[in-house]
Amino acid sequence: MMKKYVLRLMTLSLAIVLLTGSASALTLRYPQRGENVTTLQTALKMLGYYDQNIDGIYGNGTRAAVKEFQAAWNLTRDGVAGPKTLEKIEALTGIVVGGPSDAGDSDDDDQSSSGSSGSDGDVSGGNGTGLFDGVYTTLKIGSSGERVRILQRALKALGYDVGHVDGDFGSATYVGVKAFQKSNSLTVDGKAGKNTLMKLETFFDADGNLIGSPSVPPAQEEESKPEYTVPARTLRYGMSGDDVKYTQERLKALGYYTGALDGKFGTGLLTAVMAFQRRNGLTADGAVGSRTSAALFSDDAIAADGTTLAPPETPPVITPDDPPEDEILPVPPAEEPDEEITIPTRTLRYGDSGEDVKLLQKRLIELNYLTGTADGDFGSKTRTAVRAFQANNGLSVDGVAGTKTYAILFSDKAVAAAPESGEPEDEPTTDLIPIRSLTIGDSGNDVKSVQLRLKALEYLLSSADGQYGSSTAAAMKAFQQMNGLTATGNGDLATYAALYSDSALNAKGVTEGAANPSYTNLRSGATGPAVIRLQQALVRFDYKLSVTGTYDEATEQAVRSFQSLNGLSVDGVAGRNTQSKLYSSSVVRFPVGPDQAIYGSMGYVAEPAKSQIKLLHWADQIKGSVANGQAILAYDPVTDISWSLTIIARGRHCDVEPTTKADTAAMHAAFGYKEDWTPKPVYVRLPSGTWTVATTHNVAHGINPIPNNDFEGQNCVHFLRDMSETEQKDPDYGVTNQKALRKFWLELTGQEIPYK
Repeated sequence: MMKKYVLRLMTLSLAIVLLTGSASALTLRYPQRGENVTTLQTALKMLGYYDQNIDGIYGNGTRAAVKEFQAAWNLTRDGVAGPKTLEKIEALTGIVVGGPSDAGDSDDDDQSSSGSSGSDGDVSGGNGTGLFDGVYTTLKIGSSGERVRILQRALKALGYDVGHVDGDFGSATYVGVKAFQKSNSLTVDGKAGKNTLMKLETFFDADGNLIGSPSVPPAQEEESKPEYTVPARTLRYGMSGDDVKYTQERLKALGYYTGALDGKFGTGLLTAVMAFQRRNGLTADGAVGSRTSAALFSDDAIAADGTTLAPPETPPVITPDDPPEDEILPVPPAEEPDEEITIPTRTLRYGDSGEDVKLLQKRLIELNYLTGTADGDFGSKTRTAVRAFQANNGLSVDGVAGTKTYAILFSDKAVAAAPESGEPEDEPTTDLIPIRSLTIGDSGNDVKSVQLRLKALEYLLSSADGQYGSSTAAAMKAFQQMNGLTATGNGDLATYAALYSDSALNAKGVTEGAANPSYTNLRSGATGPAVIRLQQALVRFDYKLSVTGTYDEATEQAVRSFQSLNGLSVDGVAGRNTQSKLYSSSVVRFPVGPDQAIYGSMGYVAEPAKSQIKLLHWADQIKGSVANGQAILAYDPVTDISWSLTIIARGRHCDVEPTTKADTAAMHAAFGYKEDWTPKPVYVRLPSGTWTVATTHNVAHGINPIPNNDFEGQNCVHFLRDMSETEQKDPDYGVTNQKALRKFWLELTGQEIPYK
């Protein structure tokens, strides 16, 4: 009995797992194919990660797109679309990969409606039974093909307006489907799912002929259109609220947006807004300002399929219950006294609109920085004018009008522009947020827009020429590092969303308009934007480390090298003096040669040819030919780094010390900025110019005869010795070095050194 109970329990548990875990456990990977892969490709294409044909085959292109998406959203970068990856895609696009085939059309009522006899409007769908040959997968906005064309013909034969019968499921078809669903007691969602398609088939015979005369459907104009409310504020990426939701609904009805109606301005909505703007002749900046809003909610709004879908004739206006403080428009007095000036109270930047923008523009026009009329829209020309004013008046040039800019702009101290200068040049006529991925070699206005934004945030120092070169990629990578993004140096949607947002951190680690960060001591274990800025600056001046945001051992050693070469106290702590010097215009760079090879005081040294390298014995061939105080050169073939060593003693091995600070820095770089006793095989150039092999380390010990070289002690160079002599006199570390030297020579020449 107990055994049967256990078996039943196991069976029940398995059934529960199968029922509850099947959907969430969906995983797509190379080389699968099918409808789920098609849906995945569609979503990735909408997000800008996939640019190939949507073929339902999980090939190399799909895998690469998944990897890029995962990297952008800090997911495991394995190219496998597992639950976490699919969940993130759904959150961004509203597209459910692996969801039910008739999602959104789950009406259970399948009531029949009879029509009178007669025939009209042949809408034959094929040789099978019914219009759709038994295929009832959901048709919705964005669908296309023969099944959509059959749907359109059928609705049109029944008297529903679907616009053109073109096989493309656009906003007109959406309205027609909703009207049909409404009049037939189906779920009214505008998607033609199984129940809707089967209901539609009941009005036609097996040959596709209409059964009886078409009945007059209810008025579509009032029944099918969504209710819209025009936003009263400028909407941007990252915002949320009912006005964002209404914008989503309107763009969804127009066929631009396919994501969730959640009232959150995310990447999917950003892409939809830009697509609408481009289609309707607006500046594609991704912000829903007054002009975009007016076009979006007008009778003339052009849908994604080229048709129009008018909203209600007199849409109400919504004001958010609690608008952000910086978005409340000041109300200027009806009449301004001649002796007073009205000054904006909020920080104004590109994309803003309102009466306070007009005030700003009027003042810029008075000072000859802006021409034309004050229209209340903060566009590229206004931003250019603000930048020019800031440059002429000793302000931080960021194109953002805040309290410091107002204090001078609306004062008698404001320096006007020369009349002939008018509007500063070299700005693009449009400022747009890119929708494509950008990488080295790309060009265009979207590249120039990215460059201007990077310049405003002080990452890019070169000109904005519209060419995505190495300097732009380096600036983009620095921005990504500072803002917690995957640092590829390429442009992608996630990066653009952060780059053009108000919360973007500039190269100093603060948001636009914020005060410069004060210098705080940075030491081992510190993290955050200040550390990233420090690391980025060190890398820019060729100090070798990785930008991680954590003050690790490599960062400490790089700081020590910087302090040493720049005449500072060497302690590895980046305090006020170190940071002030690092961010100044008089930095001593880390010495590098061709191809970024690091060198010491002897300059860049090329790797010797194998034919130049001799196997020389320390006691028999080297010791008597060199003298204390002479310099030898060590060259590491692994890192291509060379440094000078001064001989200070000659015993069973050669005692040396780095000749200068530059040599100490180069030596530590070759060892990965870690003190290490492990023998490093090197080529050594003797004072005679002859090259030989040896091993060395970088640990300071013993006496310190050379001052001011940032190396508190001596280290050693081990040349070839007889193994028997070494085993007798230096059985530990000496033997370790001789074994390393012999292994190095064998790898270099294929010759074994005989035991003596």
